Amino acid sequence: MPGYRSASDGGIVYTPKGNYIVSIMSNADGRLGLLNPTVSALHAIHQQIKP
Repeated sequence: MPGYRSASDGGIVYTPKGNYIVSIMSNADGRLGLLNPTVSALHAIHQQIKP
């Protein structure tokens, strides 16, 4: 609909400490680079809690 903008994406992240799924839904359409700090923080948290 006009006036509504969104972006969503998801995927599997493969790491030596284990794999996990990330799904992000945002209104940062066209500005997805703004989500990089959030994605990095989620990855850091996963690395800390996974044995």
